[in-house]
Amino acid sequence: MCQRVYIASKVELPRVRRGKRNPYLNVQAVSDTRVFPEGVRGAWPHLHVAGGHVTCGCGFPSETATGEPDPKKLAAEDVASLNALVEYIRPACTKGKAVLIYLCWQGCEDEPPESIRAVSLEEMQEMGFRLKHKQVLTVGGDQTVGVGRRLATASAARRGRAMDSSGGGSLCGRQE
Repeated sequence: MCQRVYIASKVELPRVRRGKRNPYLNVQAVSDTRVFPEGVRGAWPHLHVAGGHVTCGCGFPSETATGEPDPKKLAAEDVASLNALVEYIRPACTKGKAVLIYLCWQGCEDEPPESIRAVSLEEMQEMGFRLKHKQVLTVGGDQTVGVGRRLATASAARRGRAMDSSGGGSLCGRQE
Protein backbone atom coordinates (compact mmCIF):
# COMPACT_ATOMS: atom_id res chain seq x y z
CA MET A 1 0.00 0.00 0.00
CA CYS A 2 1.29 3.41 -0.98
CA GLN A 3 0.86 6.80 0.59
CA ARG A 4 -0.11 9.96 -1.24
CA VAL A 5 1.16 13.49 -0.67
CA TYR A 6 -1.35 16.04 -1.91
CA ILE A 7 -0.66 19.76 -2.35
CA ALA A 8 -3.39 22.42 -2.54
CA SER A 9 -2.64 25.99 -3.50
CA LYS A 10 -4.35 29.16 -4.58
CA VAL A 11 -1.85 29.67 -7.38
CA GLU A 12 -0.98 27.36 -10.23
CA LEU A 13 2.13 25.27 -9.53
CA PRO A 14 4.30 23.78 -12.27
CA ARG A 15 4.41 20.08 -12.97
CA VAL A 16 7.71 18.39 -12.18
CA ARG A 17 8.82 15.18 -13.86
CA ARG A 18 11.31 13.04 -11.94
CA GLY A 19 14.49 12.48 -13.90
CA LYS A 20 18.17 13.32 -13.92
CA ARG A 21 17.45 17.03 -13.24
CA ASN A 22 14.87 16.24 -10.51
CA PRO A 23 15.68 12.84 -8.98
CA TYR A 24 13.80 13.50 -5.73
CA LEU A 25 10.47 15.00 -6.78
CA ASN A 26 7.60 14.32 -9.17
CA VAL A 27 4.48 16.54 -9.13
CA GLN A 28 1.36 16.12 -11.25
CA ALA A 29 -1.89 18.07 -11.32
CA VAL A 30 -4.97 16.33 -9.94
CA SER A 31 -8.33 16.91 -11.58
CA ASP A 32 -10.41 14.91 -9.08
CA THR A 33 -10.99 17.30 -6.17
CA ARG A 34 -12.30 14.48 -3.96
CA VAL A 35 -8.71 13.51 -3.12
CA PHE A 36 -8.37 16.49 -0.80
CA PRO A 37 -10.39 16.98 2.42
CA GLU A 38 -13.86 18.39 1.86
CA GLY A 39 -13.36 21.68 3.73
CA VAL A 40 -10.50 22.74 1.43
CA ARG A 41 -11.74 21.96 -2.07
CA GLY A 42 -13.42 25.20 -3.13
CA ALA A 43 -10.99 27.63 -1.49
CA TRP A 44 -7.82 25.97 -2.83
CA PRO A 45 -8.47 25.35 -6.54
CA HIS A 46 -5.07 23.99 -7.61
CA LEU A 47 -4.50 20.39 -6.50
CA HIS A 48 -1.40 18.29 -7.11
CA VAL A 49 -0.01 14.93 -6.04
CA ALA A 50 3.70 14.61 -5.25
CA GLY A 51 6.01 11.66 -5.35
CA GLY A 52 9.46 11.59 -3.86
CA HIS A 53 12.43 9.57 -5.03
CA VAL A 54 10.02 6.66 -5.56
CA THR A 55 6.91 6.75 -7.75
CA CYS A 56 4.45 7.32 -4.90
CA GLY A 57 4.37 9.43 -1.73
CA CYS A 58 6.31 6.78 0.17
CA GLY A 59 9.54 8.64 -0.56
CA PHE A 60 8.99 11.26 2.16
CA PRO A 61 9.71 11.03 5.92
CA SER A 62 6.41 10.22 7.67
CA GLU A 63 4.72 9.08 10.85
CA THR A 64 1.39 7.39 11.48
CA ALA A 65 -1.82 9.23 12.42
CA THR A 66 -1.19 8.16 16.03
CA GLY A 67 2.08 10.10 15.98
CA GLU A 68 4.43 7.14 15.89
CA PRO A 69 7.42 7.69 13.61
CA ASP A 70 8.14 5.10 10.98
CA PRO A 71 10.46 2.73 12.86
CA LYS A 72 13.13 2.84 10.19
CA LYS A 73 15.85 5.47 10.30
CA LEU A 74 15.27 8.44 8.02
CA ALA A 75 16.75 7.60 4.65
CA ALA A 76 18.88 10.26 2.99
CA GLU A 77 16.70 9.94 -0.13
CA ASP A 78 13.54 10.64 1.92
CA VAL A 79 15.10 13.78 3.41
CA ALA A 80 16.25 14.88 -0.07
CA SER A 81 12.68 14.39 -1.35
CA LEU A 82 11.27 16.49 1.51
CA ASN A 83 13.82 19.23 0.85
CA ALA A 84 12.92 19.17 -2.87
CA LEU A 85 9.23 19.50 -1.92
CA VAL A 86 10.01 22.51 0.29
CA GLU A 87 11.92 24.23 -2.50
CA TYR A 88 9.10 23.44 -4.93
CA ILE A 89 6.42 25.10 -2.78
CA ARG A 90 8.62 28.01 -1.61
CA PRO A 91 7.55 30.40 -4.45
CA ALA A 92 3.87 29.76 -3.61
CA CYS A 93 4.48 30.66 0.06
CA THR A 94 5.46 34.28 -0.46
CA LYS A 95 3.69 37.52 0.48
CA GLY A 96 1.39 35.90 3.04
CA LYS A 97 0.31 33.04 0.76
CA ALA A 98 0.24 29.44 1.89
CA VAL A 99 -0.08 25.94 0.53
CA LEU A 100 -1.67 22.91 2.14
CA ILE A 101 -0.05 19.49 2.25
CA TYR A 102 -2.03 16.35 3.09
CA LEU A 103 -0.56 12.86 3.54
CA CYS A 104 -2.78 9.78 3.51
CA TRP A 105 -2.81 6.18 2.35
CA GLN A 106 -3.91 5.61 -1.23
CA GLY A 107 -7.60 4.76 -1.15
CA CYS A 108 -8.22 6.63 2.12
CA GLU A 109 -8.48 10.08 0.60
CA ASP A 110 -12.16 10.38 1.45
CA GLU A 111 -11.56 10.04 5.18
CA PRO A 112 -11.55 13.28 7.17
CA PRO A 113 -8.20 14.61 8.42
CA GLU A 114 -7.25 13.83 12.00
CA SER A 115 -5.44 17.11 12.65
CA ILE A 116 -4.35 20.46 11.26
CA ARG A 117 -0.96 22.03 11.83
CA ALA A 118 0.78 25.20 10.69
CA VAL A 119 4.49 25.03 9.88
CA SER A 120 7.08 27.20 8.21
CA LEU A 121 9.26 26.13 5.33
CA GLU A 122 12.21 26.24 7.72
CA GLU A 123 10.49 23.86 10.18
CA MET A 124 9.94 21.39 7.36
CA GLN A 125 13.67 21.38 6.70
CA GLU A 126 14.67 20.71 10.31
CA MET A 127 16.33 17.37 10.92
CA GLY A 128 13.78 14.79 11.98
CA PHE A 129 10.71 16.53 10.50
CA ARG A 130 8.12 14.06 9.26
CA LEU A 131 4.82 14.41 7.47
CA LYS A 132 1.99 12.95 9.53
CA HIS A 133 -0.73 10.74 8.11
CA LYS A 134 -4.16 12.36 7.88
CA GLN A 135 -2.80 15.74 8.98
CA VAL A 136 -3.30 18.89 6.92
CA LEU A 137 -0.20 21.08 7.03
CA THR A 138 -0.61 24.77 6.32
CA VAL A 139 2.78 25.93 5.11
CA GLY A 140 3.50 29.66 5.11
CA GLY A 141 0.95 32.45 5.12
CA ASP A 142 -1.56 33.42 7.76
CA GLN A 143 -4.47 31.21 6.78
CA THR A 144 -4.69 28.55 9.47
CA VAL A 145 -7.78 29.96 11.21
CA GLY A 146 -9.99 29.79 8.12
CA VAL A 147 -8.59 26.43 7.05
CA GLY A 148 -9.11 24.97 10.52
CA ARG A 149 -12.69 26.18 10.73
CA ARG A 150 -13.62 24.81 7.27
CA LEU A 151 -11.90 21.47 7.90
CA ALA A 152 -13.38 21.06 11.38
CA THR A 153 -16.90 21.66 10.06
CA ALA A 154 -16.43 19.31 7.11
CA SER A 155 -14.76 16.63 9.25
CA ALA A 156 -17.53 16.68 11.84
CA ALA A 157 -20.15 16.30 9.14
CA ARG A 158 -18.26 13.46 7.45
CA ARG A 159 -17.60 11.64 10.70
CA GLY A 160 -21.31 11.77 11.45
CA ARG A 161 -22.12 10.28 8.03
CA ALA A 162 -19.39 7.63 8.40
CA MET A 163 -20.68 6.58 11.82
CA ASP A 164 -24.24 6.43 10.52
CA SER A 165 -23.41 4.37 7.46
CA SER A 166 -20.82 1.93 8.75
CA GLY A 167 -21.12 1.88 12.51
CA GLY A 168 -17.46 2.83 12.86
CA GLY A 169 -15.30 5.85 12.33
CA SER A 170 -13.18 4.61 9.42
CA LEU A 171 -14.34 4.55 5.84
CA CYS A 172 -11.12 3.01 4.62
CA GLY A 173 -10.40 0.25 7.11
CA ARG A 174 -6.77 0.03 6.00
CA GLN A 175 -4.04 -0.44 8.52
CA GLU A 176 -1.21 2.06 8.74
